[in-house]
Amino acid sequence: MNVEEIFQSKTRVKLLFTLLKYGEINITHLIKDSKVDYRSGDAQLELLKREGLIEERRFGRIRILKVNYGDPRVASLKRMLDEWNKIELRI
Repeated sequence: MNVEEIFQSKTRVKLLFTLLKYGEINITHLIKDSKVDYRSGDAQLELLKREGLIEERRFGRIRILKVNYGDPRVASLKRMLDEWNKIELRI
C-alpha cells in the first residue's frame, strides 16, 4: 500500500490517526473516538491489518488493536502526525 492509498479513505485516516494517538485501544473506543461507522471502520481496519500497519489481539469478544511500530511506514506516519500537531499548537 503506497501513501496515496493510505490517505485515500477518510475513514482509514481517522482510524489510523486515532490508533497512533493511543497506541493501543479496543475497537469500541476506537470507532467512537474516530467518529466512524462500525461497518466501514471494521472493513478499513481489516485492510490495515492485511497491510501489516496494525495488529489485533482478541480476548474472548474483546478486540484490542495496536499500531505496528515495527513497520517503518508507521514510524513515518507517527513522525508526520507529531510534527503536524506541533505546528497546530503554534498557529
